[in-house]
Amino acid sequence: MDTKTGIIGIWGKGGVGKTTLVKNINNKLCGTRQFEFVIFVTVLRDCNMKKLRNDIGKEIYLDLSEEQDETRASRLLFNKLKGKKFLLILDDMWEKVDLEKLGVPAPKENGSCKVVITTRNRGVCNDMETDKEILVQVLSDTEAWELFQEKAGSVISSDLEPVARDVCKECHGLPLAIIVVGRALRKETNGEVWKNALRVLKTSRFELKGMEREVYLPLKFSYIHLKNDSENDILQNCFLYCSLFPEDYPIKVIV
Repeated sequence: MDTKTGIIGIWGKGGVGKTTLVKNINNKLCGTRQFEFVIFVTVLRDCNMKKLRNDIGKEIYLDLSEEQDETRASRLLFNKLKGKKFLLILDDMWEKVDLEKLGVPAPKENGSCKVVITTRNRGVCNDMETDKEILVQVLSDTEAWELFQEKAGSVISSDLEPVARDVCKECHGLPLAIIVVGRALRKETNGEVWKNALRVLKTSRFELKGMEREVYLPLKFSYIHLKNDSENDILQNCFLYCSLFPEDYPIKVIV
């Protein structure tokens, strides 16, 4: 609400909760009188300016999909937002986005509008010339253990607790990692399964560029441990099939 703050950068590791944070902000402010428009869009890693502009337009009932002239499309978006009190949330940015080229009025020139970005890279905040940067930290050991117990269920006995705590530590305080591993082991009472989980998380190779080891390995572990025994292959193949689609691409479900 600070009128001197135009662009806010929220940054931190992948899986630390940046998207959850801004979604909560979006949900809290939508429908209130604080902003005329509250706009939430996800920025693709290979940022497509036209798609991003179209996505913003959809949020404010402005159809730019048929507009071929990008300069005109940018001007139409600018005119729609000019003079309005709006909050634009750009989630998951990997590089600078030129707001002027996009068609978004500069927050510094219009004190009633705000732009919030989330990114893994502090350098993106610098490139966007943010007025305020907020680092989202990982959970403390106590917070991590509480979340892990919640997701794993209430079956962690005193015998299992030591190895369960070690499994939790391998998630390095990242909420996403804690949630997927906790759910994969939910209501598991076999000590050997827990020991094997710890072994897998500690020894798995990591070769995927662009994603932190702390996020990748728990996701891989969750994939390997998909439940429903006889249907494992089906579930895993469905997961792999879905991963072939581009980010935020609509996937039709045929029942």
